[in-house]
Amino acid sequence: MGAAAAQLAERVLCVPVVGWFLGCGSGGSPSQTALDDVPADYLTLYMQAAATCPGLSWTTLAAIGKVESDHGRSRLPGVASGTNSAGAGGPMQFLAPTFADVVARHQLPAGGANPPSLYNPQDAIYAAAAYLCDNHVATDLTGALWDYNHSGAYIAQVVTQATQYGSTDGPGADTTASDAGYAAVLYAQGQIGIPYLWGGDGPQLTELP
Repeated sequence: MGAAAAQLAERVLCVPVVGWFLGCGSGGSPSQTALDDVPADYLTLYMQAAATCPGLSWTTLAAIGKVESDHGRSRLPGVASGTNSAGAGGPMQFLAPTFADVVARHQLPAGGANPPSLYNPQDAIYAAAAYLCDNHVATDLTGALWDYNHSGAYIAQVVTQATQYGSTDGPGADTTASDAGYAAVLYAQGQIGIPYLWGGDGPQLTELP
């Protein structure tokens, strides 16, 4: 475990409550893969933002951040500035109108940009959590991910990555099965072998309820 991961483990207090961690959202404690791959500040944000949406696993948020921008580390167009070919930008790859609509309907926590920016990691991650919650991620994980990006291969990649980020043993493990998670895994298995092209549609304004 690196120094950043060790500091994170000391800073994030997760209290186990019947299969999930209070203050870290659903998903349990991070696996070693997550600690090695996710920057400590991003990991904290994923956990804290997931806790604002009952039933949303922080691993899902982290997996989206990984697939969309490698947790903000990608140098491709539309991550740190500008947009990609589909018009999406920021670490969570939001369309500007969609981000503005989410911000208008949900109060993001203090500490981000003023006004909120889709390029600010805190603002983007909390907005992504709100967007997924609006699309019923707790009961329809596959549907919420489809609303986020219209790609079966994308859904498969996010579900696989989320599984790798979640701990599978120890007191922090979240081993409780859910219908939404099971359906997502089955869907992901059916998409194996289909390539995913980075820079998909991203969250669409017209898909918001």
